[in-house]
Amino acid sequence: RRNPVRSPRQKIPDVEELEVTMDDGPASRDLTPTQRQDIAKRLPWVRQDTLSRLGKMTDRLELTPMQQHKVFPQLLRSTKGYHPAMVINYPAGMSIPSEELADNGKSPDEAIHDSLDPDQQEDFIQQKLDDQAWWEEIVAQLEEDFDASVASSDGPVAAGQAPPEQEAVAEPEPEPQQGVNLFDLLNE
Repeated sequence: RRNPVRSPRQKIPDVEELEVTMDDGPASRDLTPTQRQDIAKRLPWVRQDTLSRLGKMTDRLELTPMQQHKVFPQLLRSTKGYHPAMVINYPAGMSIPSEELADNGKSPDEAIHDSLDPDQQEDFIQQKLDDQAWWEEIVAQLEEDFDASVASSDGPVAAGQAPPEQEAVAEPEPEPQQGVNLFDLLNE
């Protein structure tokens, strides 16, 4: 008996094996050489930061390899330093559905949410809410610290006003330097 002929299926590579490069397409045509250099310098950092965030998300939500491939482009898009000219190079023959990679008007968080199963979606939303609450707490603490520092200064300062000028303190006259002058040594 002969086995039916199957189309060869390429194994999905680990996301860590994918390279992020600069595309020579429409997103980068109008870039100046300086802008291209800046983007090229940021590529390794943006890729590493995206992979780090993906690793944390994979650990927290137990993402499957296919979910990682769906989430990776969205995390890349939301990484500080990202530019639309940055693209992911997939191996030849690997087909990732283009609608998952396309910028379909959804925010990266919405696209990530849609890539998750219902339990993961709940955990993802809870994490986003926790992050938002943490930042609100930090900002409130910073505002409180700022208000306390302004209140403890010599006098109240109204918003938008410069602090009152203080009397200039006379600076002491510099003392003559002791020791050998280097220029005198050169002349000897």
